[in-house]
Amino acid sequence: MKAILISPRINLIEVVSQYLSPNGRDYSSNLVIFPGKRPAYFLRKFIAKKIKASFIPPRIFSMDEFIDYLYEEELGQRKRKLEPIDAVAILYEIHKNSVHSLGENSFFEPDTFFPLGLKIWSDLEELYIENVSPDQLRATDHITHENIPAPTAQKLQSLSYFYQSFYQRIIEDSYSTRSLRYQEVALKIDQVNLDHFCKIILAGFFAFTRSEKKIFNFLKTKEQVVCIFQEGWGLNLEEIGIHPEKELRPGKPTLYFYQSPDTHGQVLGVGNILKEKIAQGEKLDENTVIVLPAAETLFPLYHHTLNFLNSEQYNISLGYPLLRTPLFSLFNNLMNLITSREEDCLYVPYYLEFVLHPYIKNIYFDNQTEITRVLFHTVEEVLRERRTKRFMNLSEIEQDEQIITLVREKIRKLAPEVSPEEIITHLKSIHEHTIKKILASKNVGDFATQLKEVVEYIYRKSTARLHPFFYPYSESFLTELDLISRSLMREIKFEEVGTYFKLVKKVLASTYIPFTGTPIRGIQVLGMLETRNLKFDKVFFLDLNEGIIPEIKKEETLLPFKVRKILGLPTYFDRERLMGYYFDILIQGAQEAHLFYIENSEKERSRFIERLIWERQKEEKRMDDQTYIKKIQYQVTLQEKRPLPINKTEEIVRFLKDFSFSASSLDTYLNCPLKFYYKYVLGLTEKEGVSEELEQEEIGLLVHQVLFDYFRGKIGQILTPKSLNLCELEKIIDYRFEEQYGKEVVGEIYLLKRQVKKHLEDFIKQYQIPKLKDTPVKIINLEHQLETTKDIFRLTARMDRIENRGNRIAIIDYKTSANRKYLSINFNKLDLNKRESWNEAIATLQLPFYNIVYSLSTGVSPEEIECFFLLLGRNLIDQDIELPLFEDKDRNGLAEKLSSLHHIIFTLLKEIIDPNQPFIPASNRQDQCRWCIYNNTCSNS
Repeated sequence: MKAILISPRINLIEVVSQYLSPNGRDYSSNLVIFPGKRPAYFLRKFIAKKIKASFIPPRIFSMDEFIDYLYEEELGQRKRKLEPIDAVAILYEIHKNSVHSLGENSFFEPDTFFPLGLKIWSDLEELYIENVSPDQLRATDHITHENIPAPTAQKLQSLSYFYQSFYQRIIEDSYSTRSLRYQEVALKIDQVNLDHFCKIILAGFFAFTRSEKKIFNFLKTKEQVVCIFQEGWGLNLEEIGIHPEKELRPGKPTLYFYQSPDTHGQVLGVGNILKEKIAQGEKLDENTVIVLPAAETLFPLYHHTLNFLNSEQYNISLGYPLLRTPLFSLFNNLMNLITSREEDCLYVPYYLEFVLHPYIKNIYFDNQTEITRVLFHTVEEVLRERRTKRFMNLSEIEQDEQIITLVREKIRKLAPEVSPEEIITHLKSIHEHTIKKILASKNVGDFATQLKEVVEYIYRKSTARLHPFFYPYSESFLTELDLISRSLMREIKFEEVGTYFKLVKKVLASTYIPFTGTPIRGIQVLGMLETRNLKFDKVFFLDLNEGIIPEIKKEETLLPFKVRKILGLPTYFDRERLMGYYFDILIQGAQEAHLFYIENSEKERSRFIERLIWERQKEEKRMDDQTYIKKIQYQVTLQEKRPLPINKTEEIVRFLKDFSFSASSLDTYLNCPLKFYYKYVLGLTEKEGVSEELEQEEIGLLVHQVLFDYFRGKIGQILTPKSLNLCELEKIIDYRFEEQYGKEVVGEIYLLKRQVKKHLEDFIKQYQIPKLKDTPVKIINLEHQLETTKDIFRLTARMDRIENRGNRIAIIDYKTSANRKYLSINFNKLDLNKRESWNEAIATLQLPFYNIVYSLSTGVSPEEIECFFLLLGRNLIDQDIELPLFEDKDRNGLAEKLSSLHHIIFTLLKEIIDPNQPFIPASNRQDQCRWCIYNNTCSNS
């Protein structure tokens, strides 16, 4: 055997090519083994460039591929290699049938066992490839228990029990695993005949498992074997008894360090450097690499850096988590929808999330997607109006006349030939091929098959396949579903469809999309492991932060550190050493390396960067490291941008003069004229959804409806304690809740119902009945709409309750809030002559506005009309829930104060229609703008 140690400055691929012995253009008698797969592409490309002709390539394997080759081709073994889900299925069966199951019932179902099963399997495979015997592992059981959480420690099965049972089972059933193949090849390596290869080259290895060492020791005896190692941090060839020849090349990379506040700063920094290099005429080809150790950085890079390149100028090869894809989000939406069912009814917010996903709402209808989008946005619009109805079945939605009528109206110009029947058929078809298909699943295998058909339907019938990267997403998704449908778990049945989702979700969550990145051309975008054994002139390395580089995942194993040390298994120190080695040879082999890291309150730079900076400091004898670091900063202005006033056109003035003013519109103008403009002039409103939580407005509407139902039979009557029947109130509450939420009220709806009953009963007992004992009360009207005109202004008001109290008129407005501050007028602060004091002193003009409208409509003197709020949201319901327009202390000079408030109202109305008075921003913007829905629109005006 010949062993060589080369400098990182030397291209490993070129050195490997020098040791190949072709027969003309036939390299097939040469065997090359790398740790990973990617160098094979570069070696084949290098040979093609070198000979500039077609050729028969050498046999090139990654180490895993080499073991599979020896196992299957040389040793003639054809045992099926288990997928992770198959291995977990066997472990689950062992666990379920054992006398002392792990964690008692905590992991009794396959979906709860799966994540634990993956950890167990990973540990067993590591033990097996390192040739640890069950007896050796059994001797450490008492230490293993220390790493298990308390709830499961009492009934813990030892890992050694799984170890012995698992491999015994798969050998009996003629299965194989990666580690079993390594072990069997290591044990039978002397039976392997590799003499038909004229050269066997092992290139770029750093460390070997015990099984690999046996295989390596056998290969060392062969004359045709060449081992090529790369000199780097942490490499120790004495561990495997190698004393290589050295081939050194002097030189160091030029290093640039960049500190960024976040991911986007990094990718924008890379983009700016690449643009500069292109502008200067530098060639950016496969000798340039962007390294992404954190997969989540891929799409920020894709959208903000690679976007100025065409697709042939870059090449992506890394593993991207399937759970971060839009296809997984669709799966998740479907899972939420199915698992939240109540009998045959679906939870409306989750239904809308599913059908409004881009892959669903863009399903084709006669080769166009507009009709489907109109359909589902109309469904959203209709169900939003009925937002208190949270559960519906599919038939209700499919047969909803309002939906079909609205859709038909909206698509009349777009597709006049489409009939309502065709719309219904299209909607039913989408339900049939997605939601209903999943509901019919019989077992795990059938569920996976049905889900595959859903993905295939979306691929065929929607624009999803036109989206970037949908093909690799769907390919990985379908591959995993196919494995599940054929796995040893395929026959498992669950009572609830949701459990299938939970199991499959856990399988998919551990899946990565393999962006293979071939053919090799342009800038290489690679994961950390994909850079192994490759040399690049220009390196851009992102996310050089602790926890990412090196990646430390101590929790991914059930074997404690102490046990790993005793058994001679790799620890996180060894993983760090391996990561450090490959990082070192990548950086040292470059001409220039641009190293980016994020530094903020949550992240700190990697120890690998610390080491590089420290080495430079020692060389240059500097104490300050900041001279080496370029900081990527955003230009942020902290000065608040004041919105510009909006002038009134003649058209706006005409609109305002014909506008029907309400108390709420006047309050809006008082608080912020610009908000009035956006809300009432432009008609911009916030899009409402079917909320998962009960909103205050929804509760208020419900309480108003109950009180209207309760008192409407008493209009024109003098109220008496006997006429206020609590049983009648309870029946009305039951009816209204059933109408809005269905017969079975649970969870927050149940609690709300109890709260409403308690509060309204207290309202009758603690407020209304005591009030009748003091003052005769006769209800005049409920929910009464009044419209009137004064000067040129149209005024409208809807009053919750109007009644006679003795000789006076009382106008009542129900409020489900409890805060008096936001409903009162502070007459001490109010100065009629200071316009700026109005906003500060007046919380709302609702009550004085009601006073004006009622007085103008009926001829009743304003002084004879009392107006007040009833604060039904207070915890304690009593006589203090009344909040009158004028407290007792404010009743002095009542007529004058009423006159002042009327003056303010009409001054504001004149101001609104004044063409010379623009709509200006709120004077107290800090309070008004914080939660305003027009904030972004306003700030950008």
